[in-house]
Amino acid sequence: NFWRQLNDLIDFSFVVDMLKDKYSSTMGRTAEDVIRMFKFLLLKSYFKLSDRGLVERTETDLLFKYFLGYEPEETKLINPSLLTVFRRERLKDEEENLMDKLINKTVEIAL
Repeated sequence: NFWRQLNDLIDFSFVVDMLKDKYSSTMGRTAEDVIRMFKFLLLKSYFKLSDRGLVERTETDLLFKYFLGYEPEETKLINPSLLTVFRRERLKDEEENLMDKLINKTVEIAL
């Protein structure tokens, strides 16, 4: 399966490095895992799901759970509104499209 191979072959730690200046270690509540949030957006764009539809499908789809790092029996997932906040607050940059950069880096590593 493509998603299983992608998950097993790619070290997604580059996402943390590329977005580290978008987070504060001293202010605000603890953030959701940045890698997981990026993986959510990869699934969302590939399967053309809404934020709510993506989280709902993740509740029952074991492939999604595996790719996102959830245990099969885990039921406490993110709130769909976090995906909107992640896109608007963390991936927004006037000069560059960070999502495109993250996807390009993923493809570069995969190749």
